Amino acid sequence: MNKYFVLFSTLILCSVSQATVRTVNNYITNSAQFSTVQPAITACATNDTIYLHGSPVSYGDFTITKRLVIIGAGYYLSNTINNYTTLVGHITIDTVSVNQALSGLTLQGLTINGQISNAGTDRANNVLIDRCKVSNIIITGSNWIIKNSFGSASLNISSISSNVLISNNIFQVLYLGNGSSLISYATGVKVSNNELGYFYMNTCFYILCVNNIVKNYYSGGGTTNAANNTFSRNITFTDGGPLINFPPPNNTGIGNFNNINPLYINYSCPWANQHYSGDLLSYDFNYQTGSVAINGGTDSTNIGISGGPYPTLTTKIFDGRTKIPLVVDVNIENAYVKPGQPIQIHFKARKNN
Repeated sequence: MNKYFVLFSTLILCSVSQATVRTVNNYITNSAQFSTVQPAITACATNDTIYLHGSPVSYGDFTITKRLVIIGAGYYLSNTINNYTTLVGHITIDTVSVNQALSGLTLQGLTINGQISNAGTDRANNVLIDRCKVSNIIITGSNWIIKNSFGSASLNISSISSNVLISNNIFQVLYLGNGSSLISYATGVKVSNNELGYFYMNTCFYILCVNNIVKNYYSGGGTTNAANNTFSRNITFTDGGPLINFPPPNNTGIGNFNNINPLYINYSCPWANQHYSGDLLSYDFNYQTGSVAINGGTDSTNIGISGGPYPTLTTKIFDGRTKIPLVVDVNIENAYVKPGQPIQIHFKARKNN
């Protein structure tokens, strides 16, 4: 019996209905259909999936011109052969070449070291960023979701945007507005159930901030630059950094827990002042008995990442691995095969959280 151990198999992606899966590997020669991302995008039809293998080399910048699903190996890996993550640079959503709004894009399991931005004046709608490590995102469009992700994020949301949900993330730093006026009059922006080491708002209006745990908060340029926002059922606490009670001046909201320790089961200062340090996956952000976070949210679920629309009871999803089953073992059952005889293959897979 022949036995093969598979680090990552694209066979499990073949279940994607009515779509082609294309694979990219820029490190191991002839291990995928493409060695760079842009030719794979060009070869894709709308609704196709691209899988980017883990690699020690960045895949660099690329431009997206159609509705796609782009999946990486994750960003904070352990217990794999090489623990190679999927690094990318700038991602440009191009509505210029198609001369129309681009609707539908999914990014999963990527370390995005550059900026996500829109190249045209038309909107990019229905965008999902899931289990990624993010840094700088410019949102121009409707129905964006950023969830179960990690990083130090700067989010500019254009005034023509609407229905933006930032939920169940762990951010070392979350900047909203970042000194520009882009976010001023976007509608339906909700920041919910995040763990925020440092929360900075500038030129932000009419944002709904609920059920977050905020360690340090700062309203840049004075609180008048963050006005008419609603803060409800958030927990604030500090290790000596700047702390302001919610709601801040010139904003509204009810039921916040100011300067209250959320009583994590395992909390050893994951943010030194505002910056993350240590082994994220070793922390337990569930709560001890008596925590005000338990069922304390506006929706009667937990405050923080274990409540809300995309809850998680473990930080292990913050390694960036997607829910796609991982093929870990392939066995050819036949001792030998005669011409015309079927080959019997047994697959073993492990489900991710």
